[in-house]
Amino acid sequence: MDKNIIRIITENKAGILYALSKLLAKEGINVEDIVATTFGDKAMIMLMSSDQKKALSVIQNNGYHVLEEESVIIKLKNQPGALAEVTKLLAKTNINIMSAVIINKDTHHAFFVMVVDNPVKTQEVLSAYIV
Repeated sequence: MDKNIIRIITENKAGILYALSKLLAKEGINVEDIVATTFGDKAMIMLMSSDQKKALSVIQNNGYHVLEEESVIIKLKNQPGALAEVTKLLAKTNINIMSAVIINKDTHHAFFVMVVDNPVKTQEVLSAYIV
């Protein structure tokens, strides 16, 4: 699994998700996970797809401001305190979480994807949780 996240910074206007999803669909790329948020007149979209390299190229070639960031995916028990347990480990080792989202969950587990300031150290600290 490619663990890089594509982060798109664009203007906040109606139709942005439609435009991006249409571009990717036209190229046969499936959006597997997506998070979108706005701040003022800007929007930030983070996505993972069936073909990250191709998606990055397609989005960039259509004039969007794009960043590709290495992420860390962990599997947690779906219970109170599980997130606190792993974020405590990161805090104790001075690892900063820059973005995070649950990408999938069921009654027993949740899959959590994070962009951190030190992915290598994070993988060492959270080795028991890494997917």
